[in-house]
Amino acid sequence: ILIVNPPIRENDHPHFPTGLGYLAAVMKKEGHEVSVIDAAALKLRKQDLLSKIKSQQFDVFAVGGLITIFNYLKWLTGEVRKINPNVLIISGGSAVSSIPKLFLNRTGVDVGLLYESEATIIDLLNCLQEKKEYGSLPGIAYRNKEGEIVVNPLRERIDNLDELPFPAYNLFPMDIYLKYPQQMGLLNMSKNRKAIGILATRGCPWKCTFCHRNFGNTYRTRSPENIVAEMEMLYNTYGISFFDFKDETLTVNKVVIDKMCDILMERKHDFKWQAMTRADLINKELLIKMKKAGCIYINFGLESGSQRMLDAVDKKIKVETMEQAIRWVKEVGIELTKSFMIGIPGETKETVQETIDFCKKLDMNGTFFICTPYPGTILWEKLKAEGKIVTEDDEANYIEHLATAGDAINLNMNVSGLPDEELL
Repeated sequence: ILIVNPPIRENDHPHFPTGLGYLAAVMKKEGHEVSVIDAAALKLRKQDLLSKIKSQQFDVFAVGGLITIFNYLKWLTGEVRKINPNVLIISGGSAVSSIPKLFLNRTGVDVGLLYESEATIIDLLNCLQEKKEYGSLPGIAYRNKEGEIVVNPLRERIDNLDELPFPAYNLFPMDIYLKYPQQMGLLNMSKNRKAIGILATRGCPWKCTFCHRNFGNTYRTRSPENIVAEMEMLYNTYGISFFDFKDETLTVNKVVIDKMCDILMERKHDFKWQAMTRADLINKELLIKMKKAGCIYINFGLESGSQRMLDAVDKKIKVETMEQAIRWVKEVGIELTKSFMIGIPGETKETVQETIDFCKKLDMNGTFFICTPYPGTILWEKLKAEGKIVTEDDEANYIEHLATAGDAINLNMNVSGLPDEELL
């Protein structure tokens, strides 16, 4: 199997592709021969990437990522098909999971791995090796013999995350990843330590309208012992001592994080780390312990200082709860980063002013994004139901625009009701 890690943005410092790392690890564990071309880390030009692909022999070509790589994958899968007409091309990640039919229609991908895919990819490879049909496998989308796109029922989530091997870090150019400190928002957090992003949990129980959950809404966590074991392995192997927990809601299970902190303190590790979570998932006691165990930054996705806007995106949190959490973080002495969205459906000058007043009241600034509808989200489906995205061409054109325009710092689609100029 040849894996290519495509660039998300050509000018950005690369972030380790944890999802591909896990898939590579489970394939290796099952005895498959896996190699990686990391176009993101190596900053390969397109022709250089194609030269490297031509120099390899492979039965399966695997690629994946976020929706913003859609245009790149259209190009890449078309080129791979020219190089090796008979190869099976598979893709995973939120790009294919959020729009499986359109994705397979518009790219050269044969099989899409939907959502959590470690078990799915092994079953698929076993079918290929044993020359069996794979059309009945749960958790895939594929093109059948008649050329139709079939989306199969989803596979059950992996309950015991400790069963998964750690990502196959050794297959990727770790020297390049460790040249750059991890970033969250626009702030450099790692203080010149070697740093990497890791995942301790999967899934989020909330259903905010703007968010696409590639791990679903069933929350699962690795054991605290397993989390610390990966941190220790990364320190012993690569000298990494700063960990960026990529989990959006790390502290849903406070008992696990509390125990993780105990282990880190008992073993006297000089690790530093940062976490993302919701403001209603922490308390002062946990924050004190997290700081003692090395947590120096915490991020809240606050979204808005207006209760009306929080309710509009089904955030299920009160402004007063956010205020209390922010005060606790400041009292404990952990650095706080926070992100907001402007342009939520129903946003007005008055609700924007409420967010400004919220920031001023708590003497803080934040990172601001424009509320952007991404495929697979509740907001996206609502726009389709309202007839604002009618045909597959409408959908494809918007996704291609997203892939070109980039992040939610740009105005990709105005869903607020405010005029574009005023929103910007």
